[in-house]
Amino acid sequence: MKTKKQTIIFISILFLIVFVSFFVYKKLTSMQNSSSILQAEISYPDSSKKQYIEILSNGKVKSIHSFTQSDSDAISVDPWIFEEYVNKNKEIYLTLKKYTLKDNKNNKVHDENYYKLVDKIAKDSKHSIGILNLFKVRNKYYAFVKDNAGLSDEGNLYKFNSRTNKLIKICTIDSGEIIKLKHTA
Repeated sequence: MKTKKQTIIFISILFLIVFVSFFVYKKLTSMQNSSSILQAEISYPDSSKKQYIEILSNGKVKSIHSFTQSDSDAISVDPWIFEEYVNKNKEIYLTLKKYTLKDNKNNKVHDENYYKLVDKIAKDSKHSIGILNLFKVRNKYYAFVKDNAGLSDEGNLYKFNSRTNKLIKICTIDSGEIIKLKHTA
């Protein structure tokens, strides 16, 4: 009886060690298999505080201490260009008012890919938009979108493929607003 009990305890401990080792291995390999793709500067509306993050290829973010000069063009889009409607199924959809995009020097933006990106965001969005910042980094287009819905303060960064007209979610940040992007790869 005693040896049977000892065998069960031994097998349980062995199983626990294998189980924990597997999860540690998975965690370590997922971090090793991800590389840095972007750096971002985040600002907070009620504070002069800024945070700098590194965005990894696996969608995770990690805090960094500094941010070198941004290599992106940035455009902040007025959320009032979106009109919110509710259809018969009580689903929200957005349409666009007539608008012109302006850069940070108040010059009209002529790059059609920015307009295609705004149209795609309006088409895909299921909530009203609170913040929309667009970026062009090394001829790649990104959009930081923060919905104006619920209690969540999360915002999502998307990469836009202008040839296929598809948005690919890159990462989610818990709070704040991405105001600058820099390519790291």
